[in-house]
Amino acid sequence: MWGIRMEVALSNDLLKEKVLHKYDYNEKRIIGIMLARYDINLTKKVISDSYQYWHLNTGKVIDIFWAGYGAYLSPEEQTSTKMILNFPGNSERVYFDLEAFISIKNEFNQLCEKNYKDNMELILANYYDGHIHFNEAFRIDLENNLDENYSTIRQLVELITNECRSKNNVASLIKGLKKTEFFEVIKGFKPSDLINFALAAAGIVI
Repeated sequence: MWGIRMEVALSNDLLKEKVLHKYDYNEKRIIGIMLARYDINLTKKVISDSYQYWHLNTGKVIDIFWAGYGAYLSPEEQTSTKMILNFPGNSERVYFDLEAFISIKNEFNQLCEKNYKDNMELILANYYDGHIHFNEAFRIDLENNLDENYSTIRQLVELITNECRSKNNVASLIKGLKKTEFFEVIKGFKPSDLINFALAAAGIVI
């Protein structure tokens, strides 16, 4: 499965296994991790409106793993904390598991420099040497970019997708975004300390 679709990420161990099998060990690329509870109306609306377009538009440009989401859940297995997503084209029965989400969210809080604040958040991190490097990341609070019809969030994903066609690390991505209207429009972003250091060494301030 390629693109910005909801890759299975029910635990950090499963995420590590997924990227290890999906990418070459020596490959360098940017991957995304979405932290978004499906039981929030914002998440439901964004998924319903944008899932199909994001998947088809990104192709092999960037994968975004959705924390706490899985696939092929039988309708009979649904519970109050485990539900199949309601969006057009969900033939794989992509589902959200609240308990798995809380578990992986707590693991990410140990790995990242900034704790999750129960907002819809996108993390862009470097992958190389067979690992996701959470200390080389760029975090964006999507809820700081809410407007009518979520147009800023859609613009954000479009700009990132376009830049990732020619970038394979977060620092280069940010340099490319500096040449667009990204930082004039987008709010709630925070590079990790290592990325800030790399940018500063290149004379770039955001």
